[in-house]
Amino acid sequence: MVIFNTAINARHQWQQAMLLLAETGTRRLPSFPIARSALTACSRQSEWLLAVNLLEKLQDHGLEAHELLNLLNVAVYACERAQRWPVALALMEGGHLLPGHAPTYAAALQGFGERQWQQAIAFLVELEDQRCAEEVAYSAGLSVCSAHWEVSLSLLQKMKDQQLPFWHAMSTFVHATAKATEWEVALRIFRDSDLKDMDVVAFNAAIGACQFAQRWQEAFWLLSELQRNDLQADDVSYLGAIGACGKALQWEKASMLLKSAPKKLEVFNSVMSACARSSKWVQALQVFAETRRSSAPDIVSYNTLISACGRGSQRELAMRILNELKSSHMQPDLFTFSSAISLCQGHEALHMMQELNQLSVQANLVIYTAAIGACGRGRQWSEALHLFDEMKESHIPPTTFSFNTVMKACDEQWPIPLVLFRDISRPNSFSYLAVMSSSINAGQWQETFHLLREAERRNFQEEDMMPLRNTVISACGRSENWMEAFALANDLAERQVSLNLVTYNTLLDISSKSLPWQSSLQIFSQLRAKGLETDVITHNSLINAMAANKQWQLAFVLLNELQAQDLEVDAVGVSTALDAYMKTLE
Repeated sequence: MVIFNTAINARHQWQQAMLLLAETGTRRLPSFPIARSALTACSRQSEWLLAVNLLEKLQDHGLEAHELLNLLNVAVYACERAQRWPVALALMEGGHLLPGHAPTYAAALQGFGERQWQQAIAFLVELEDQRCAEEVAYSAGLSVCSAHWEVSLSLLQKMKDQQLPFWHAMSTFVHATAKATEWEVALRIFRDSDLKDMDVVAFNAAIGACQFAQRWQEAFWLLSELQRNDLQADDVSYLGAIGACGKALQWEKASMLLKSAPKKLEVFNSVMSACARSSKWVQALQVFAETRRSSAPDIVSYNTLISACGRGSQRELAMRILNELKSSHMQPDLFTFSSAISLCQGHEALHMMQELNQLSVQANLVIYTAAIGACGRGRQWSEALHLFDEMKESHIPPTTFSFNTVMKACDEQWPIPLVLFRDISRPNSFSYLAVMSSSINAGQWQETFHLLREAERRNFQEEDMMPLRNTVISACGRSENWMEAFALANDLAERQVSLNLVTYNTLLDISSKSLPWQSSLQIFSQLRAKGLETDVITHNSLINAMAANKQWQLAFVLLNELQAQDLEVDAVGVSTALDAYMKTLE
């Protein structure tokens, strides 16, 4: 019998295992070791059906109950390897759940997948009833339920209540909360737990939660606690902390971490990204130079540096870095082109689109939208429309942002923006701003007010609606339709809509040019009554009103008030006040 068992284990071939088992069966009942070896051989080759059939035959061969349960576990594992989860679960039904076989049950839970998370939870409850739920089973349940953070939280709480090790499961839970933007929930669990029991994996999960939540201070604290626990921080630890600093625009802190972090390319790139987010292109260049001293920069390094230069309005430098990238025999990717095209105007963007085609790289939504925006900046509206049509012909559905970009490019080509606008399935406030700007430029006042009323009915947030209202009020002032401007402002006041400083500054500017100076003082008084802080624009508009009516004393009072509020006194205000005074001497 030992010879048969050894032969089966040595060959690891299910066909020969079955043959040996069959030969054994003709002579005597197969022993448990031989049966287990045969089933294991089937499992290794994912021959799940043979394993199940063999298990059924062995049930009548006089094996002990605990031996049959052990063989059941092997058969279930064979089904798992072949991803035959319903069969695996069917085998485990009817009270066959066996404590100590949690890895098998965990694999079965994983097999449900996120789409069948409710069935997975039902199976986990059955495991709990049979006292078979262990750490790995709960962790598997957390993974399956990652799209439902509340369920994941309840599972994690059960692990804590049963005093099961749960730190490794925290990594899965952090990702679950990230999907639902509920990072604070994960951070609260870390704060309420004893950090002495945490290993590096758990600390990294906590730091990762800080990265998602932009809590760079807590990321720093966790990194220091990790080291206080005599644990070695790895590149994952530092990447999480640097990422938290980058998202919170704390590029100095990210650069500080680089001094003690492992000198790996991913770490350098992460610090460069933190600098790029804060538009610190000089610091990004310094990190890039340091990267070269440690290892060869990759495409991510170049892309991040180009992005940093673009955010810092260093267009020529960004193009030089792009040329260096090309000369290094690295092929630019879609991110490279999208960053570069965003810095271009008109023909340059079209040239890059041709270059993209020559590399046989299919432009995506980001590339097309960036190129359309570049054409808009170059006042090439027809090329922008052509790219927009080409994008749709390439079966790339335009987003609201894409529509907004092409409408802005065609701003002076009314009624094209209106035609585009009516094709947007879900326009946002920026969509209305783009089309209204075009209608104003075309002198289409009736259409402009119609669009504004339509936007009001969409129930946008007040902070999104005010730019639309201010745009119309300002446009009325520029076209000397001051009555329309004040009528709209009065209507907003009657509806108890709070006017902001931009609105009052616009009304002051209109009043200073079209109405008596007392009207400007009245608007200024209303502004103060609302508790709004004035700025230089406010005072300059008021000074203009005083100067136009030779009220030079009031103009100088306003200049003194500017100084008292520590606001910058600009040349425009001083010059206007002096002009008012000089006119009184004529």
